[in-house]
Amino acid sequence: MIKAKIALAAERLLTDPQTGGTTLVNVLEAVKPVTPFPWAFQQMIFWVAFDRELSDQPIATFKFRLSFNDQELSAIPFTVQFPEKHIITNLVFNLSGLVVPSAGRVEFRILNNDQSVFAEYLLPIEQPEFKVSQPPLPSHPTNVVQPASQSSG
Repeated sequence: MIKAKIALAAERLLTDPQTGGTTLVNVLEAVKPVTPFPWAFQQMIFWVAFDRELSDQPIATFKFRLSFNDQELSAIPFTVQFPEKHIITNLVFNLSGLVVPSAGRVEFRILNNDQSVFAEYLLPIEQPEFKVSQPPLPSHPTNVVQPASQSSG
């Protein structure tokens, strides 16, 4: 049976050209924007590692669904194909310009053909904090304009 070993969202993925090793850069566990909503992810990836038994078929079809607070943003069917005699493979979904309208949750899901959840990664988006502060007032006023002296005539 094909299984999802792990599913993560990150800012980007690096692949070592010599070893083929994968490095996820800045895994996203929760996001607290520093600017008001709407807020956009310039670039992000959703990475899923699959494994199987050698007796399993080396190919399977699924659907990738991206949602925000249970509202579907995109749904894309895809196929996982394992290289011959390999039991592990992975897929990367590249996402650019995802706009988040408010605090909530970005939901990355891999669905089986019957629409049941095969794998998921839930990314909380927190409300940004804004602090209003005023610098301390000087102990003596600055930029004081002296009244002009009036001459009598």
